[in-house]
Amino acid sequence: MNPNKIDIEIRSRTNWEAFDLGKPIVFKHFKAVYLPWITANFIIVLLSSWAFAISPALAFFIIWLFLPLAERTVLFVLSRAVFGDVPTYKETMKQWIPQLKNGLFSFNFAWRFLANRSFVMPVWQLEGLTGDRRRKRLKQISHDATNTAFMEGSIFASIEHLLAMSFIAFILFLVPSGVIIWDEVAAEAFFETLPMWVSIVGSSVYLLAIVLIRPIYVAGGFTLYLHRRMVLEGWDIELQFRSLNQRLKKGAFAAVLLLALFVSPASLRAESAPKEQISEILSREEFDTKKKVKTREFLNSKKDSISFAPLEALAGAMKIFFIVLIIAIVVWLIYKILQSSSSVVRVIKEEEGSKFTSVKEVMGMSITKDSLPKDIPQAVEKLILEKKYREALSLLYRGSLFNLIQLHRVSLKSSCTENECLAAFKNYASNQQKDYFEKLTNTWILQAYAHVDPSSIELSQFNEEWKGLFKADQAPSVKESLSE
Repeated sequence: MNPNKIDIEIRSRTNWEAFDLGKPIVFKHFKAVYLPWITANFIIVLLSSWAFAISPALAFFIIWLFLPLAERTVLFVLSRAVFGDVPTYKETMKQWIPQLKNGLFSFNFAWRFLANRSFVMPVWQLEGLTGDRRRKRLKQISHDATNTAFMEGSIFASIEHLLAMSFIAFILFLVPSGVIIWDEVAAEAFFETLPMWVSIVGSSVYLLAIVLIRPIYVAGGFTLYLHRRMVLEGWDIELQFRSLNQRLKKGAFAAVLLLALFVSPASLRAESAPKEQISEILSREEFDTKKKVKTREFLNSKKDSISFAPLEALAGAMKIFFIVLIIAIVVWLIYKILQSSSSVVRVIKEEEGSKFTSVKEVMGMSITKDSLPKDIPQAVEKLILEKKYREALSLLYRGSLFNLIQLHRVSLKSSCTENECLAAFKNYASNQQKDYFEKLTNTWILQAYAHVDPSSIELSQFNEEWKGLFKADQAPSVKESLSE
């Protein structure tokens, strides 16, 4: 890396300006950057899709996880193009695999989920540092730039998500109604119940957004890294001196002048006692004073004129107060969540002398013995003949709840939802009861909230299964309600 051949303007910049400098560099070398980048992604997509063909969601996650492998091609091209040596497509792909050995595991996995990844990637790939040297280097270049790198990474991730979601929403908007049956897509297993072509199109659109946006993010991190190198190593000063040296070499007058300076009495006097003069200069107060400043101060300001001590004390107290408040809120939320989860479904063990009290109402529906007919299957058949499908389904659901509660002595809260009721019996009901109640619950949810009525045949099947599962001799609680 030769700073004298650098292709960007050497000047003072803010961190945000340094990050934005990556975009014009990518556009300037668009073909050299994007061709290897697309090729590397294509290889990763093919291998992941082949290895995880059974699960598109898992294949997409693996592709996303190994994106930093393809990002190495972008950094390789930019690290040479910015110094006037643009590599060809063949050179980039030939160097891609050797570039991966630096930080194959430590960077691609440990640092994969950090938003400032593009800023620190050159330390692995270009400098090739390991161990303590790498840690010191990261600490050195990260000072005063980490926040910018994190924020820029978060912004680019948000842009990728928004762009991908916009594309997907536009495609779904064009799909004719009836092609996707959304009623068959379960919320708890969204990706498994989605049609295969929807998952493939969604993953492809998201990858397209990444392919378009990610090189700019990598370039921004690289230019921010260069900016930190300039600040730390003084490239601008070095380049100024090199330029001055080149101009001096062009003229004979400059050479004579330099010779005269070297042989002048002043220089002779300086050569007579250089060590003493250096020691004298270094012993002065301005060279012996060390100060670490962490706050902003106005130049030529008089600190004694205004005292900020009370304000600083107040700010510190408020900071501590808000930290304690946030911790208290988090602890309270965790407590309420645990309390809620433990009180929603409460199993009462059968012990001698224990008294079990059944809930009388769930979700506004009465599930006591008095509210249910003596012969539930017969009442359901009558409602089916009258085409009162909602009432028939409601009666089956209430009767199932009543019998399951009494059979397994499970205490529910009246505020329990359908899914919470379903979860309450999963560990205690038999396999046949669990399967039946799960199908019945899903059908009831569709009817109650989506107004999708079951067919008479489906209701008859539910009724026949109900007879086999909750016979009178199997559910003595139907004869005698323990809630009374």
